[in-house]
Amino acid sequence: MSLARHLDNMRSPPRRLWAFVRPRRWGLLLSVLGFLLASATEPLIPALLKAVLDTGFVAHPSFPLWVVPIARSST
Repeated sequence: MSLARHLDNMRSPPRRLWAFVRPRRWGLLLSVLGFLLASATEPLIPALLKAVLDTGFVAHPSFPLWVVPIARSST
């Protein structure tokens, strides 16, 4: 194996990784933005359900039941 080929094989890991990521960089950026959006909205779920948990289990709720979001698990 020649010295030039050996040095080419010993490139730094970030450079080798960038060679793989470069053609897919927009998909990677979109997935990271989606992850950030999802993780930012995750704490909102308990805040939205606060009214249901605090006052939802009474005989005459102070809000109509159609306001309560219903989530169905897909498992």
